Amino acid sequence: MSIVSWPAVKNASFEHWARLLALLIVAWSPFPGGPRMPSLLLAAMGAWLLWRRRAALWESLAVRRFALIFALLWVPVLWSVPFSVDIRKSAQIAAALPLFGLAGLALLHALRDAGHRQWLVKWLGVVLLLWAFDGLVQYLFGRDLLGIPLTADGRVQGMFEGNLHLALLLSVLAPLALALLLPLGPSWALAAFAVVAAVVALSGVRMSYVMLAIAAVGLFLRLPRGYRWPAVALAALLPVVLWSASPLLQERVTWILSARSLDFQGIDTMLSGRLTIWESAARMLADRPLTGVGAGAFAAAYDSYSTRPDDMFRTGGAYAGGVYHAHQLYVSVGAESGVAGLAAVLLAWFLGLRWYLGADAARRAAAWPFAFSLFIATFPVNSQPVMYTLWWFPVLLLLLSATLAALGAGRPGGQTNGVAAARAARSKEQ
Repeated sequence: MSIVSWPAVKNASFEHWARLLALLIVAWSPFPGGPRMPSLLLAAMGAWLLWRRRAALWESLAVRRFALIFALLWVPVLWSVPFSVDIRKSAQIAAALPLFGLAGLALLHALRDAGHRQWLVKWLGVVLLLWAFDGLVQYLFGRDLLGIPLTADGRVQGMFEGNLHLALLLSVLAPLALALLLPLGPSWALAAFAVVAAVVALSGVRMSYVMLAIAAVGLFLRLPRGYRWPAVALAALLPVVLWSASPLLQERVTWILSARSLDFQGIDTMLSGRLTIWESAARMLADRPLTGVGAGAFAAAYDSYSTRPDDMFRTGGAYAGGVYHAHQLYVSVGAESGVAGLAAVLLAWFLGLRWYLGADAARRAAAWPFAFSLFIATFPVNSQPVMYTLWWFPVLLLLLSATLAALGAGRPGGQTNGVAAARAARSKEQ
């Protein structure tokens, strides 16, 4: 007996396929190609949607807001291309971004209905919980459910063989798993968060620790008052248990505490060389304040702006492979796109925050899992992956699209916002 019948496949709507692809952006991340193919198919669907709907799309508040955010991201990248130290790399990013813009249109259309967003929250939550369980199995037995072992230095990597993306995605997307479990009871959410926190800690990815701490604050604020003290006790107990169970975690903390002073060298040691990278990035911005060194050109420009003779990130230095981004979202954008690019990204961040805080309670509640995940991913006081990369940007795009779709959705009872609402009102008057 077939699980999926041919009539069901044939009758599946645009929204069904787009929602499935939205899920695959995350669910297929551990496997070959990652989010590339789902993103490309969504871009094709967005192009079809733009051709069929054209001007009617602009009646959607979510689409207009998305277009503004996309312009703030794309225009500085485009402007940086002629002045880039690696024109080919910058041109590739500038040419690829419109495809993601089209993919965003498809996501907005597919997620405009509350039921569709709830479906996505449910299945993304299931995927994240599966990943967390798989990571725990890997730590306890040496191999995960697919037979993938721990890394050579004992880190949990789950199904993400060859990289440490598991910890990052679990930390950033934790609100989606919490949104799935909180309606079942706070105890379920706390138990799941403890497992996620354990897997993230055992991965040894420090930026994920900060992200998970922000997620923990979000969970704390959504718990009933009677569960907040148990949550605090769990937060105090969990690090002690993990410390005793993980030599890797002990090594990481010992390394951080090995700095003997709070001068440049001491802080740089605590941050694993990040201060050296940021110093070179600051020189790029100071030398090219209007355009930066070009989107994606950080690696090509690095040697020219590194002045410390012991810089391990220079070509031929002690750090194998060098450094291809600043390990901080806003520092990277400033170095690669100049003051204009940095101002544009900051404006996009504040616009998103303003739109969220300005929405009514129902829309904020609907948007929260996606919006808070996006907040965690872009929180300024932390280290982040480079934004314009094919394994990470589609995830940010999904969170942005779902957030805007929820904030711009119609009110209960079918009333809508924007141009459509005004037209409906005029029609009733006539």
